[in-house]
Parts: sequence; C-alpha cells; structure tokens
Amino acid sequence: MRRRMRRGIGMGWGFRWRGLAAALLEPVVQPVLELVRRYARTHGPFTLRVVAERFALDTAAVESALRQLAHEGRVLEGGFIPGGIHREWCDAEMLRLIRRKSLARLRRKWSRWNSTRWRGSLRTGRVC
Repeated sequence: MRRRMRRGIGMGWGFRWRGLAAALLEPVVQPVLELVRRYARTHGPFTLRVVAERFALDTAAVESALRQLAHEGRVLEGGFIPGGIHREWCDAEMLRLIRRKSLARLRRKWSRWNSTRWRGSLRTGRVC
C-alpha cells in the first residue's frame, strides 16, 4: 500500500518495508488510478479538488482517473452533498451503503413513531 501511494505521488522508493505482503510490493501499472480508487472506496462523496490536494496531484491526472473509473462503473458523478456547488464523485458501493443505512434509519424512526401513534389511538378508542 505504501509503495502504491509513493509511486502514485511520484516519490522514490529508498528502502523495503519488512512484513508487508508481496502483492503490496509489486509495481503498479497505473498508480494514480489505484490511489483514486482506494480513496473513493474508503470515503463518502468527495470533490476532485479534495483528492488532488490530499495526494498533492495534478487535477488533470485525478480527473482522468475518475473518468476512467466512471467508465468502468466503479464511481458515480453527480450532486450527492446537499447544497454542494461543485461536481462530486462517490464510489458505487459506498453510495449503496449510504442509501441502505439512511433507509434503515428512516424505517426505525417510522416504526417507533407508528407504534407510538397506534398505542395512543388504542387508549383513546380512535383508529388512525
């Protein structure tokens, strides 16, 4: 992981990390793409500028990687943050997770409200 990050941001590799898996030490074909993919998988909706600043990369390189990931269907482009003024990106699986959790929260809230209302109507004798 560290090698991928170092290669993605153009840093040299001066020494070996002991104890890392061999797969993490292998060279990566497209290091910027891998960095952006990993960032998207571990963060919610984000803007292009946030990723470029996080890894000190050129915005054109990050946008190219995001376009490629969008073409593969791994990230989605749109307006995800309420009141956002910039174009935003989000990993498709992360967006599904956010949707599932928000729907579960609404269901819990609704079931609590509905059961309270139902009990109240039983006490008064009126049905909703």
